[in-house]
Amino acid sequence: MNNRERRQARRVADALDVQIYPDSGQGGDLPKFDRAKRFVRLSTTGMRVIDDSALRSRQQVRLIMHLPDQAPVQLTGRVVDTGEEQCAEGQPRYYTSIGFTDVPDAARVLLNDHVERVFRQTHSVSG
Repeated sequence: MNNRERRQARRVADALDVQIYPDSGQGGDLPKFDRAKRFVRLSTTGMRVIDDSALRSRQQVRLIMHLPDQAPVQLTGRVVDTGEEQCAEGQPRYYTSIGFTDVPDAARVLLNDHVERVFRQTHSVSG
């Protein structure tokens, strides 16, 4: 197995308010994941969330991400991977990996700034 890092964008773990809407292309879809805070692995190219239900692989989604001290960031994406994992409490949980498919330039700047800020905070050396 090749353990070499294949991702081109920096990823960070964070807790964010993210709403994920399955996109039927007809509008009016209700949020699939609508809890206030969720733990995510975030980059400028995608994210991974853990929840008690999963979306279908290759499903298109719309996302609204509330970054601290910023206006909500609206993105579109596609589910690239999904599966089940056991959590500490023994309840099944599902991970969903989403690749962003449409990231406006302004949103990319906000995402990049947020990822870099979290990275610096979690990797700072106190001395």
